[in-house]
Amino acid sequence: MEPQDTVSLIDNRWVTVRQVARPEDVPEAPAVTALRTEAQREADLLDKVIRAARTQGIPVIYAERHLVTADLGLNVRPRLAWFDNYETKRQMFRFIAQSCRTARRELEDKHRYLSMRPLGR
Repeated sequence: MEPQDTVSLIDNRWVTVRQVARPEDVPEAPAVTALRTEAQREADLLDKVIRAARTQGIPVIYAERHLVTADLGLNVRPRLAWFDNYETKRQMFRFIAQSCRTARRELEDKHRYLSMRPLGR
């Protein structure tokens, strides 16, 4: 068996699904690690832009949802046996990077638009 393989444990009527190895001991392909790093970078950039926008009075609630999904995708789901595989992680990290990037750009565009408006409007 490989460390990333799943096993099902049956105890009376309870079934538990886990991997052969602990999540932190499951090897990650270099391509997935690169995607994880990019997703984390985009989430960090979005967090910085959200904090800056909040101080300027720009509504950020819709952008914050992307940080929630990024946190789930980067820190929670990879620890679950059914998400801890190459293809699922690849898709998940790509989604996180793209959604955080899009939300960040929307906030940056909103800031540019608001800063171009004359005072008093």
